[in-house]
Amino acid sequence: MARAFVAASEQYLVDLSLALTEPYSFGGWVYPVSTTDHKTIIAIVDASKDTHFHQLRVSNNDDIGFRVRQSNDVLVTTSDVTLNTWNHALGVAAASNDRRVYLDGGSKATSSSIATDTNLDATGIGITPKKTIDWAMDGYVAEAFLYNIALTDADALILAAGYSPLFVKPENLVAYWPLIRDEDQDRVGGYDLTPISAPTITPHPPVIYPAPLFPLFAPTAAPPAALPKLLAMLGVG
Repeated sequence: MARAFVAASEQYLVDLSLALTEPYSFGGWVYPVSTTDHKTIIAIVDASKDTHFHQLRVSNNDDIGFRVRQSNDVLVTTSDVTLNTWNHALGVAAASNDRRVYLDGGSKATSSSIATDTNLDATGIGITPKKTIDWAMDGYVAEAFLYNIALTDADALILAAGYSPLFVKPENLVAYWPLIRDEDQDRVGGYDLTPISAPTITPHPPVIYPAPLFPLFAPTAAPPAALPKLLAMLGVG
């Protein structure tokens, strides 16, 4: 089950502890039901200000937009999302002057506009949780993630093909929220999300996850020391 949001009710998920700077990549699966205004998929912000945020959104002209407020730079994909179905969105900030945005692994747009936001200390899913919260989602979000590297074109294609982020440079995952049911847990960094205004649940998009690790070990063998952490990342145990 994915998370479902209603913009009029300002339903969203938030973490107020995760700080991030370039390089990074963020995104996830989005099922928009309306584009009457910009709809936030995921955003990282300075929660004390209205002028410092990086936002991945479904834009009101139906594309995927990547906005950096400090420079007011907005990248938009070269094709549009499809309403009432699952789309994959990815934003990449390789440096303060190197950003990219993707829809379904393609439709790539780039920007070299310089932006030097600092103190990005909060993350929102379904909302941009700046000082004045804004751009609430109408629709569903699943499989949200944050990396501390710039993902590549090849990585974008793998994620858009339905593979879990656990298959794509997992050593660089900072946070991964499958958003299965209503647990809102981060499977990597412990940045669990707090639900605001009671977002609901909806069927999950089809996603390919790593196989359970149990068959790799003999029943009588002691498990490796790292096994508990690996199982937690996979959502097992």
